[in-house]
Amino acid sequence: TCPFCRSPELAGSDLVAALLKRIDDLNCDQSHFEMGGNYYEGAHGCEKSLEKARDCWEKSAKGGNMMAHFGLGMYYIRSEEDWKTLGYDEDMSESKDHELARYHFIEAAVLGHPDARYNLAYYEGKDGHIGRAFAHYQIAAKQGSVKALKQCEKVYRQGALLSASEYESCVKSKEAVWKEMFTQERLLAMRHRIILKMGLMKSDPIGSFAAGMYGRAFKQHGIMFNGKQEFRFNPDTCEYEEVKDKKEFKMVGRLTADGRQLHPKTGATNM
Repeated sequence: TCPFCRSPELAGSDLVAALLKRIDDLNCDQSHFEMGGNYYEGAHGCEKSLEKARDCWEKSAKGGNMMAHFGLGMYYIRSEEDWKTLGYDEDMSESKDHELARYHFIEAAVLGHPDARYNLAYYEGKDGHIGRAFAHYQIAAKQGSVKALKQCEKVYRQGALLSASEYESCVKSKEAVWKEMFTQERLLAMRHRIILKMGLMKSDPIGSFAAGMYGRAFKQHGIMFNGKQEFRFNPDTCEYEEVKDKKEFKMVGRLTADGRQLHPKTGATNM
């Protein structure tokens, strides 16, 4: 089940069939976008094809899909060498088009994409419009972009373009956006999906080898693994539960999203 909404997750041919049905029945822009992602990654049995991915994203963008516009912007900004570096062998000699990239970044930015807004700042700066560039950085920072906020901090510390009140407004807005978007439960669910994608966790608990190899990296995100403990993700509670009896998978302890242990009876946490 999906750790975000608890609904059953489709995969492979079942997922592709469901997306194609929504495209046929509703001309769904999100389904077009997701099919483009499948072609881009060669996922769920789809062939890896940049051309097919672009076609799907163009259909999605016509329906006003923000992510499709951003994907097309990134598609047109890359050169053939960039694509080869990413592992694509298709002929992309004529794919780079800064005008189209800029158009799609504008469309995505208008729809609220902070990274698209950040990229527009690059174009404005390249054209010599420094004031416009940092106006884009301010908007992106207030939408939650960390890298845009770093640009704002840089010019603020140099004493140029941004006043103290303007920079403070960017910081407070970014923090408010992150607080709204990233609850502890959502972060934990997102980390779980990353672990699944990396192949560290299947349906069984994480083995001590994987825990030893990757424990340090995940500890900084608030999840504690070590070679003597194994945890299994419970999608109903969005918690990792410690497994003591591997035969019966008996759960004897739990971790909160920030890595603190819950007392079995009271639910209180160790500070």
